[in-house]
Amino acid sequence: MNSGNNKQHSDEYMVDKAKRSFLRMVSPDEFGSAATKHQDSPALVNLPPELARRDAAYLRAVELIQTAFSSPDEHKRRMVYLLAESFLEFAVNRTEQLYQISGSFTLKEPLEDLNFLKYLRLLRQMVGTLGDLTEFQQFVNGGDVQIAEILALLGIPSGNTSSFASSEVAIYNFLKLLLAKSVGPFEINRSRTRNMLSKSSLERYDRCFAMAQEFCKSLKPFDPESFKYIKKL
Repeated sequence: MNSGNNKQHSDEYMVDKAKRSFLRMVSPDEFGSAATKHQDSPALVNLPPELARRDAAYLRAVELIQTAFSSPDEHKRRMVYLLAESFLEFAVNRTEQLYQISGSFTLKEPLEDLNFLKYLRLLRQMVGTLGDLTEFQQFVNGGDVQIAEILALLGIPSGNTSSFASSEVAIYNFLKLLLAKSVGPFEINRSRTRNMLSKSSLERYDRCFAMAQEFCKSLKPFDPESFKYIKKL
């Protein structure tokens, strides 16, 4: 008797489960698809502001790079490169996190393009190299005693930084070309990501982007505090 009732309940449960599975396929938003269930998770709730901060940091880095050669002073250029590199480091870290978050949920397509992450890493490496080159020029041209002694032992005249200066110019020119060519792809990637956000999430993105952009612009290369404040972005 009990076994018959158990079998009946089991059959009803399986039928009900099948019905709900079918209804989820037909109307996932109404019947609790995986994406819907995760909408309130901290990771997805934080997506719009994290995207906004990443975009603001990237655009501020681009702005700094484009103005780096406005000064002939190696120290000033180095400080610009260092701040731009810090913004790019922030952008890389945020993009890595966003890519991992988007891969954690059942989405029709990745929220972030993996190529954009590779592009950001390349920019960070190139700007870091420019900073190293200007640092060496600064040491040699500034009369650093230890470096002068090493150069003298090697038979290299003190202040001979022409090869490093020309390398900086070559890398910088290539970097500016890279940035110019990437304007279109960046806007396409940004527009694509924005289109995947809901109306309320897009409004949060826009508000946060405006605030983050203003904050990023307030950080100046020659203010030591700027490097600390990037972490608070």
